[in-house]
Amino acid sequence: MQASIWDRRRKAPFHFLAKSENARMSAYLLSNLATPTAEQLATEAGYKGNINVVLGEAFKREASIALELILKAILCIKARSAPTPSHDVYKLWQLAGLPKLTDEDYIRLIEMTEILYWAGRYAAPTKDKHLEKARAQRKAHAPTSDKKNGITIKPLIRLGWDEFAAIYEIASGYFWDLKPNDPDNFVT
Repeated sequence: MQASIWDRRRKAPFHFLAKSENARMSAYLLSNLATPTAEQLATEAGYKGNINVVLGEAFKREASIALELILKAILCIKARSAPTPSHDVYKLWQLAGLPKLTDEDYIRLIEMTEILYWAGRYAAPTKDKHLEKARAQRKAHAPTSDKKNGITIKPLIRLGWDEFAAIYEIASGYFWDLKPNDPDNFVT
């Protein structure tokens, strides 16, 4: 029996790559949208909330999706099958065999995982295990804190375009290093 088009797409790296690049471009646009333009559009739409919060959340959601999909493109080539159905970019990074990151970048992967599982869509985790897992992972990568006057100071880990792009470029470079155009590496 011949595989359906959907079965072939589930394990085709270039389908994941195309969706990843679209999400990456969306993230770029959102990170560069001028506040006056965004405020004008919000007024036209009748939006009464904070437009900067909207742009930040939308950017992080698209960036997280982009990274998830490029990792799945890599896994398609390496496993010659459909990738694990997971939004856990922290785990997908490891499964893809990508280089070790800084603790700050691992914390960014953990944040992206939270965004994909719940923070990008819901007011609270859909399952307590998602939050517990993220807390344990964060603790494992927590930077050593400076103590001043008995207060532990934890540095803020930023997730903006530059931080995302640096992580994405590692994954993208790795994808192309796998020679996805080589017929021996392409899944049909």
